[in-house]
Amino acid sequence: MNRVEQLLNNDPASQMLGITLEKCTKDECRLVMLVTDAMTNGYDFCHGGFVYSLADTASAFAAAVEGETILTASHLIEYLAPAKNGDRLTAEAKVSINSGRNRFCDVKVCDQNNQLIAVSRSKLISKRIANSE
Repeated sequence: MNRVEQLLNNDPASQMLGITLEKCTKDECRLVMLVTDAMTNGYDFCHGGFVYSLADTASAFAAAVEGETILTASHLIEYLAPAKNGDRLTAEAKVSINSGRNRFCDVKVCDQNNQLIAVSRSKLISKRIANSE
């Protein structure tokens, strides 16, 4: 089991959202989430918070390194189109900058028709698990 599979198995929030791992390589991650009725807002679109959670999780998993805890310091998201009930959302995350403890990750969230739903950039900070700094 790789580091991202372990993270996902120990992540009750991602499990609650039905997030699954589709692909993971060094500095890249692809996660999938099915929009359910419980994720929709008063306009019958997927609430932006769920799209944000998918993108944030993908960026953290892409930046994950064995023996480190990855914490999101900031996450900016731009919503480009609404997702709907039943949509299969895919978040593709890629670490674009890795400098010391800081990592920057870019994420694209698309639906099953490859329509771009959102783009985001995260700043993540790595911390050695054994280190209390």
